[in-house]
Amino acid sequence: MTLKGTGDVIPLGATRVEETYAASVKSPMRLEPGCQALVHSSVRGTVRTHSVVLVEGVPGSDESLRIARALYTVADETVLVEVYNASTEEIEIKAGTYVAAVTIVPKSAFTANVPRRDGTSRDINAVLSAINGNASAKVGTVEAEMAGAMDNAGENDFEVDFQDSSLGAEQRRLLRRC
Repeated sequence: MTLKGTGDVIPLGATRVEETYAASVKSPMRLEPGCQALVHSSVRGTVRTHSVVLVEGVPGSDESLRIARALYTVADETVLVEVYNASTEEIEIKAGTYVAAVTIVPKSAFTANVPRRDGTSRDINAVLSAINGNASAKVGTVEAEMAGAMDNAGENDFEVDFQDSSLGAEQRRLLRRC
């Protein structure tokens, strides 16, 4: 599939995530209202150490206990789960409580073939080098062009144009100071 705006090509049939397990809290804890914590949780099932997993909340669970959706690495069938108390009352989480779904992310999800477009650098180091000024020594490279553009830019080149903005005068003044 080709995106009209950018011309990027995205292969159809994206990698899918397959194996899902339950994660339960290892030890009891209390969460004050509005507080969050990283909790060691046991993965119910056999998951290889160093597997990358997607940790997310479980539909239909306690609405006051929120789970941050994040990628973590499994260590000895244990994974971290970031929990948050969204209620106005203290919550007690008992040991063994099922708090999250843990889904194994296949390695192929991190090795997707991204087509290279002409005139673009795939390396983030090129951008960082240009910002830090380390690229000017590499004559004739993309990094050198980026560094040259940053060196030749005047202070007015980075001003914000508020012409069509709906911001008020005070908001504009504050943004200009940044």
